[in-house]
Amino acid sequence: MCHMASANCELPHSITYHIGLLQDGYQVKLNSQSMDDYSESCQAVYNHSVVYFAFDQSRLNLQAKRALNRFLKSQKENSIELQVTGYTDSIGTRLYNKHLGLARAKAVAAYLESRGVLRRHIIISSEGELKPTASNKTSGGRASNRRAVLIID
Repeated sequence: MCHMASANCELPHSITYHIGLLQDGYQVKLNSQSMDDYSESCQAVYNHSVVYFAFDQSRLNLQAKRALNRFLKSQKENSIELQVTGYTDSIGTRLYNKHLGLARAKAVAAYLESRGVLRRHIIISSEGELKPTASNKTSGGRASNRRAVLIID
């Protein structure tokens, strides 16, 4: 299954965009230096979203909350069915990372509930360290693996 985001807007020409394909799940990733500056002018529809966490944390930071708000703003209805999966880097035991991934998924679910999504529409799970999107051998790779992924079912 390929989870895509579509946008109906014109992006500025003065910014360099990097588009990459992540292996597991075939998620398309769009990076720019200042995409947040243009989020108001773009009417994007997301059917997946990724939020990132600090090392050994399950608390949502401001950037994660903004990403979740953009995700929710793009949805036409509040009765969406969501799968939220938490992930970790490989530091720590598998059992600890499984619990940390679940805590991350629960943090995202709680935030979504606080924004009007009904709890019965959210399924949470954890993959812990088992499905990295980047190498755990570098600090940047480990940071990429500390995430929660939301997918509309």
